[in-house]
Amino acid sequence: MPGFLDKLEKGFDAVKDKLLHEDDERQQQQGAYGSGSTNNGPHNNGGYDNSSSGYNQGYGQQPQRDQQNVNGPFSVPFNNTTIPAECKSCHANSKPLMLWTHGAGGGLHDDATQGFANGFAELAPIVVHEAQSNLEHRVACYRAVADHERYATYLGGRSMGSRTAATVATSHPETKAVVLVSYPLLNNGEERSQIMLDLPEHLDVLFILGSKDPMNPCRQFEEVRKRMKARSWVCIVHGAAHMMDMVHDHATKDMRRQTGRVAAEWLTNRDPSRRFMTIRMKEGKAVPGPWEENDRPEW
Repeated sequence: MPGFLDKLEKGFDAVKDKLLHEDDERQQQQGAYGSGSTNNGPHNNGGYDNSSSGYNQGYGQQPQRDQQNVNGPFSVPFNNTTIPAECKSCHANSKPLMLWTHGAGGGLHDDATQGFANGFAELAPIVVHEAQSNLEHRVACYRAVADHERYATYLGGRSMGSRTAATVATSHPETKAVVLVSYPLLNNGEERSQIMLDLPEHLDVLFILGSKDPMNPCRQFEEVRKRMKARSWVCIVHGAAHMMDMVHDHATKDMRRQTGRVAAEWLTNRDPSRRFMTIRMKEGKAVPGPWEENDRPEW
């Protein structure tokens, strides 16, 4: 186990160094970050540009979060207000490995958000942010946070937040992977598959889904997934519903934390030949199984 953990930590360090190098190169090419924008701040355009022209529209001049104080809450300028956000990290002075947001009706400090983020942060830094329920507004918020963090490589979210992350990823080729937790394929029985189908082929996608989630029936999900251009991996959480909630509260807490750990591990060490895994409760603990070569996940 110590050897595995050492290997995993080295993998995270390698990814972090690579991302820092890519950021430095991009900033050298662009000069001052966001210099391509004709706006000087968030108030000049009456709101964030929702077009696919890039994260830097209108927010390139905003100050960065203090990198010497990685952990904890901070805010991102947005229109005439700010977006509440929080960085969780087990590594000092590290850029986030992933940006992530909550589902509709949730928030920055709800149990589902904190459970996933805390599990992820055991292995790698993550930034989570607040958003409202309107998808268009959520996409604008997500882009503002990504611009503020100067980061857009790995994105993710839960439920409606996963739709937001996927929407942002489709218009930004620098995004390499997305983590979609409890993706809501159905809305009042109506299938919403276009965002999944629009994900580009260069993108890697991890779905983390509850086996008892009524918003993502296994048969319909598999039919849509087979039509996707993007490569996809699937983690099935046995016995979990849409909120990753289990029968007992302690099981729910551990399961949410474990899904965050699975996501962090997958981002730095994924095998294209092994794309399916399950997490099961065993003796009161959430236990992830190995990644398998199955043609489809066991629901």
